[in-house]
Amino acid sequence: MSERQEEQPEYPLATLLGGQEGHEIRNNGDYQALTYSSGGERKYHENQDSAYANAEKGAIAVIDGMGGHGGGREASLQATTAINDGIIEGVATDEIFKEAKERIQRVPGDNPGVTLAIVRTIQSQGKYYVECTNIGDAKVIITHPQKGLIYASKDQSRVQSAYDTGHLQDPLERYTNAENNIVLNGIMKGIDLKAPERQIIEVEQGTYALTLSDGITDFVSTEEIVEIVQKHGKSAPVKIKELAESRQWQVNGFYIKLNGHIMYAFSENTNAGDNIAIAMMIVGGENSNIGATKQHKIQSPNKRLHIQQLKANTENIYQNIGTLGIQFGIDANLYISLIISNGHLELHLNIVDGKVVYLNPGEEIILGRDDLGGDQRISRQHIKIKYLQNNSISITDLGSSNGTRVFR
Repeated sequence: MSERQEEQPEYPLATLLGGQEGHEIRNNGDYQALTYSSGGERKYHENQDSAYANAEKGAIAVIDGMGGHGGGREASLQATTAINDGIIEGVATDEIFKEAKERIQRVPGDNPGVTLAIVRTIQSQGKYYVECTNIGDAKVIITHPQKGLIYASKDQSRVQSAYDTGHLQDPLERYTNAENNIVLNGIMKGIDLKAPERQIIEVEQGTYALTLSDGITDFVSTEEIVEIVQKHGKSAPVKIKELAESRQWQVNGFYIKLNGHIMYAFSENTNAGDNIAIAMMIVGGENSNIGATKQHKIQSPNKRLHIQQLKANTENIYQNIGTLGIQFGIDANLYISLIISNGHLELHLNIVDGKVVYLNPGEEIILGRDDLGGDQRISRQHIKIKYLQNNSISITDLGSSNGTRVFR
């Protein structure tokens, strides 16, 4: 490799998939993704929410996973990868949802699924538009830092339906009603997807777009979110997260601002915890590069956005991988990584306390349960890995019981 390396553009994606937590910032804060697992008496064992922000394509999304035993996390991951693939390819949003549905159909379990909200920027004849789409109780908020609220999406939920029909009128019921988490739509295994909520809105440059999971909107009002954006600008995601988290810790309710008044929302949902996901973008911000002709392929090993479910007894060849991950079944803890370095293929066996196995070109290895800590979810002979002479890697699932996935 030459000692002189070209300066690389900033990686345009900020993504936190189900099971991950953190805060990623792109384009000097014009694009942000944040996820967190919070709560009072119990902290969620896994964050099933995902947050996505694509600075190159002008798109953000939050994806809220539903389903136990890892199904919600896996459904969230599958929907996020479908969103990313569709946005990169310029596919219509409804087609993205169809692809997400097909991927979630393959997730094990009886009830995996997601609710989600997505905003995509459209630039035409010098004007900016945002396409706002939500399914279930994930929310879109469009607001201007000086002019205030432009748009807030409606939930597809039982409580929102009660407001629409006049059966509920008190604004506090949104936060206190025992049925406030019952959704009427979602991308779910075995259940038909209904029409989403959608609006296309012309906006000014500098408008803020936010997508938020119900871990935020069950505890923070739209009015408060707009005020936080006006006061804190690019620091808004962190401030919104901190406010929601503080209210989740409260016992039997919390104070909230509605219609200009501070009210007390009595709720048994507090002190129980919920996942938090926020994605935010500034439309046409000074650091925006929407319309840039250069396309960035998704190759970052840290993003793990391209996921392949291997077919049994079929050899798969991977070239120019840099780093590649292998997951056994759908358990994030059953994971190893492969790195080509200094003429060797390094197998980092994360499952076995970071043990490393080295292969020379032409060598191969079969890995199974006894090699990887004895976990019963791994077959006795699970996969075969071969380091080919041309610095490529061959991976074959040997008919394992729970399958193998490759992240690249």
